[in-house]
Amino acid sequence: MVGPLNTPDIPSAAPEAPKSGIAGFLSTTLGKLVVGGVLVLLIGGAVAAAAFVFLFSEMNNAVQDALNGGAVVATGTAPAAEVPMERPAPRLSDNFAFRNIFRPTVKPSVPSSSSVDASGGAVPTLPPDTLFLQSISVVDGEPKGTFIWNGATFTVGEDEVLEGTPWKVLSLSEGTAVMLFGDSRVTLTVGQATGK
Repeated sequence: MVGPLNTPDIPSAAPEAPKSGIAGFLSTTLGKLVVGGVLVLLIGGAVAAAAFVFLFSEMNNAVQDALNGGAVVATGTAPAAEVPMERPAPRLSDNFAFRNIFRPTVKPSVPSSSSVDASGGAVPTLPPDTLFLQSISVVDGEPKGTFIWNGATFTVGEDEVLEGTPWKVLSLSEGTAVMLFGDSRVTLTVGQATGK
């Protein structure tokens, strides 16, 4: 049949129905990109896992070699290298010991050489500007400390200054003297010296 404009009448084909579901998603450009990205991630993850397992086994072998002292342990009929003896664990008392927190941690230091003064007592030879507590005694009910500074001997009580020195005695007790040097407190025990 011929239509009004003398054009043949061609039967029209029915348009295709759009695909739905996964098939419809995979037919789009976005679907193809998502599937390609997932495949790349899966392949990359498998390669990374294989590399990790390989490196971890090599590191484990290196650690085992280090623990064996670098000796190669044979895995056949050949004799194995000598395995070093295990080192004994340190005793806890070597590192952790009871300490009296009220006792000074500095050991009294007695100078190695000494001379004899006029009264026959030993006077240690000290470096310059070093204060040395020689003794503590009680005179007339008051504690007195005998100190040596730059070759001079001072016998002073509490709250007294060693004349011509930067030192002041804050307190004296059994075997210890608390001294003030500027604004710093220093505790000395009998036989101990300190330099400032």
